[in-house]
Amino acid sequence: MASDKAKAPMKRTVIVLDHSSKFLTLSKQHIDFDGGGKKSKSKGSSSTSSPVFKSSWTCSIEAAVEYCRIVYDIFPNEYLVKVVVSDDDAHVMNSWSHEQQCVPQLLKSFAGLGSPKEDNGENCSMIYGLTSAVQCLYEPPPQNSKTHQTTSSVDTGRIICITNLKNEGHVHALVACATDILEQQNSGVGSSDSVQPIKNVDLIFIHVPLSGDSGKFTEKAPKGSSLLSITISSHKASQLVSKLSIMAQKHFHLKSTTVTGIPMKEEQHSGSSANYDVEIVHSSQVHMEQAVANVFCGDETAPGKKESPGTSKDTVHLKWCTPKTTSAPELQACIGCYRITPVEVNSRPTACLISFLLQGRQVMLEQPKKSGGKLVSHILASHGGDIFIHCLATYRTPMEDPPSISEGCGGRVTDYRINDFGEFMKANRLAPCSWNKKKGKSPLDKGLARLERCTRYWPMVIGETLLCNMMQWKLILFICCTFKQLLKPLPTLMAKETVTENDVLECKRVIYRVQAMESRNDPLPVSMTGIRGKGPKREEQYRQIWAELETYLEAASRTSKMHEKVLECLRGTSPSSSTTDSPRRETPTDELEKNNHSKLSEVSLSWQEIDRYQSMTEREKTDFNRGDTNNEHFFKRSIASAVTEQAHKRLRTDNQHGMNKQTGRGPGSSLLSMWNSKMNAIAASRHEEFAGRLQSTGNKAELYSNPMDSGSNSSGRGTPVEEWL
Repeated sequence: MASDKAKAPMKRTVIVLDHSSKFLTLSKQHIDFDGGGKKSKSKGSSSTSSPVFKSSWTCSIEAAVEYCRIVYDIFPNEYLVKVVVSDDDAHVMNSWSHEQQCVPQLLKSFAGLGSPKEDNGENCSMIYGLTSAVQCLYEPPPQNSKTHQTTSSVDTGRIICITNLKNEGHVHALVACATDILEQQNSGVGSSDSVQPIKNVDLIFIHVPLSGDSGKFTEKAPKGSSLLSITISSHKASQLVSKLSIMAQKHFHLKSTTVTGIPMKEEQHSGSSANYDVEIVHSSQVHMEQAVANVFCGDETAPGKKESPGTSKDTVHLKWCTPKTTSAPELQACIGCYRITPVEVNSRPTACLISFLLQGRQVMLEQPKKSGGKLVSHILASHGGDIFIHCLATYRTPMEDPPSISEGCGGRVTDYRINDFGEFMKANRLAPCSWNKKKGKSPLDKGLARLERCTRYWPMVIGETLLCNMMQWKLILFICCTFKQLLKPLPTLMAKETVTENDVLECKRVIYRVQAMESRNDPLPVSMTGIRGKGPKREEQYRQIWAELETYLEAASRTSKMHEKVLECLRGTSPSSSTTDSPRRETPTDELEKNNHSKLSEVSLSWQEIDRYQSMTEREKTDFNRGDTNNEHFFKRSIASAVTEQAHKRLRTDNQHGMNKQTGRGPGSSLLSMWNSKMNAIAASRHEEFAGRLQSTGNKAELYSNPMDSGSNSSGRGTPVEEWL
C-alpha cells in the first residue's frame, strides 16, 4: 500500500470484461425495484414476490462503470479510462477522445452490445480483449478539441481484466500473450514522435468465481517481467462494485469523507425529520493538513475515523453545519479546492445533498475534536455544475489582522525593539540583480552573508542593551561647532565585508569618543523608557557599554583581520581591559598623537583641568598656584571627582612631558601645556637649582664626567672602567 501511494497515478487505464456465456449465471445480489431495499417493506404487507437477482455480467458492467465514473468526475480529461469487451472478438466501448470519456457513452455502447450469448462459450477467449487492450495503450494521445493541444505521450499503463480464471495454466497463458504483444509493439514503435515504447504495464486479474466452480482459486501471481507487474485477486460478483471503487481510490490517491448529521424529512412521515449520512470521494490532499496535525499534535486536532455500516472503513467523518440564512456570501480563507463524487449515486440522501448544492447553496462541515470543541474545516459548494470541497485554514491567515507581538513565544513582553527591526529590514531589502557565474558569489549568497554579519549581535529587548539604544540617539559635541552622532560610523563600517585603514581609524575615533565622555563623567544619551526609579548609575552604564561594545566587536571581528584591529583597539582602551588577561595597548591620546588626525583627547583634558580649577576653593586655588599639589585638600578634591584613575595617570604623564618638552607658546601648544609651563616657571623661581644640573645640558647632571679614564680607587680595590665598557 505504501509503495502504491508513492507512485504517481497512471494516465491510461483499460478495463477488459469477459463477455462469455459463463457470466449469465446469477449472482447473490438482487435488484431493488422500490429503491428502499428490504427495510422498505411494511410489516403488515402480505406481498411475497420473489426477488430478481442480477447476473454476473450485470455486476461486471456496474463495477466497470463505477470505476470510470469516479475517475471521470474527479479527474475530467486528466486521467483516461477505456473499456474493452472480449468474446469471440474484441469490442471497444469508447475511445481516448475527451468527448467519449463519459458514462453516457459507456451505457450507450453496453446497451448496443447486449448480454452474452448462450452458445458462444467455446469460441470466447480473453486473449482477444487482452491483445486489443495492449494495442490501445500504444494509440497516439488525443487532441483537445477546445484548445487544439495534444496530450503528452506516456510510457506506462494499467490493464484490469475481470474474468473467470480456470487454473494457473490459464493465467500463465494470458501473461505470456500480454508479454509477447508488448515486445512486438515496442519493437515496432521506432522513432515516432507521438508514441513512446511502453516501459511498464500494471496487469490486474480479478477472478470472479461462478456457481459451477469447484474448489478455491489461488491468488498467487506468477513471476512477471520488466514490462509486466502482475496482481491477482478473487471477488464474488456481488462485491465487484465496492471492490473496484476501493481500487480506484488506491490507484488515484483518493480518500473518503462521510458527511454526518444531514437533516432530511421522511418520505412516509413528512412532519418528522431524521439525520442521514452521505459518503463522498475526493483527492487525498483534502485532509493533508489534518494528517500533519495528527503527526505533530498527537491526534488532537485530526478528524476521527470511524467504521459505520454502509460506508468504507477508511473514511473521515465531518458533521453537517446548518448554513446561515444571510444571502451575502461570506469570504473564507480557502487553501485548497478539489472535486468530489458521491459513493452511492442512486440513494435518496445523496440526491438531496447534490440537488441542495446545485442550487447555489453552501454546506459548512465541522471537524470534531477529542477535547469536545468543534471547528469548521471544509465547505461544500458548486461551481459551474461541478461540486467541490474547499479546505479552510485552521490557523492564522494573511486575511486576518496581524497578531500582537505579545502572543509569540516570548510571552507578554512590551519592550521589543520593533522600530529597530523595521529599520533593519529597510536596510537589508533585496532588489532584482543580474548575475554572472564568472563574477563570483551570487546576490543571494551575498545577501545571506550580510544578514549573518548584521545579526551576530542583536538583542531582542530594549531593556537588555544600551549600545543599540545609543545608536539611535544623537549627542551634541562642542567640537568644530558641528553635530556628531556618538556611534554613527561604527555599526555601518563593522557590517561591511571589507574594511579599509581609514574605516578602522573612524571606528577607533568612536571608541576614543566614548572614553573621553567617561573621563568627563558625561551622561550617556540613552532612553529611560521602561526603567523604574532613578535607573542605574553612570559607572554601571559605562561598564555595561564597554561590555556590550566588546561583545559586538568580538562578533564582528570574525569577518576579517581589519575588523579584528578595532577589537584590539577597544581592549587596549576600555577601563575594563585592565582587569582582563588581554595585553595593555596604547592609550587614546598616544594613538591620536601618533596618527596626527585629531586633538580631541588633549582638548578634553584641557577643558577638564579648567573645570577642576573653577570648582576649587580659595585655599585650594592658592595651594595650586604655589605649586603645592601635595596638599591634602587638593587630593580630597581630586579623589572626590568622577575622573577615572586612568585619566589621572595620563594627566600626570602629560604634565611631566609638558614640563620637559613644552616651554613656549608655539603654534602646536595647547592650553594645558601653557598652563603647565606657567606652573613650572613659578615652582622653579622658589628654590635654588642644583649646581650639577645648572652646569649640564638639558637640566640633567652626569654621574661620571670622565668614564674613559683608567685607574683604580685609593684602596687598590675595584675594577677598571674599561672592563665595564
